[in-house]
Amino acid sequence: MRTNVVSTFQFDIRIHPELMSRKLPPMALQLLVENAVKHNEISNRRPLTVSVTAEGDTVEVSNPLQPKRGGSAGMGIGLANLAKRYQLLYKKDIIVKEENHRFTVILPLI
Repeated sequence: MRTNVVSTFQFDIRIHPELMSRKLPPMALQLLVENAVKHNEISNRRPLTVSVTAEGDTVEVSNPLQPKRGGSAGMGIGLANLAKRYQLLYKKDIIVKEENHRFTVILPLI
């Protein structure tokens, strides 16, 4: 008997090999993945794919916007803390945007 398994949570990771030696602050990617899980519906009907793309001097983490029913918008504390950490430690800004039904955060590579 065959069973069709639908993966409801996936990653699409595209990182140029020459960028593998570059770094991000500890836990930065984990925070962004946790935010995607916290704020979006993930089900067989609406699977979620988090994309991680590294090009040039940045890493872009994005996911489709599919808000949970009855979920809260959140307070943005995690993203605010990440932005402050980048400013304090590296004097660099992160970019957070919502457009074309996607949520995207762009992090400078260190």
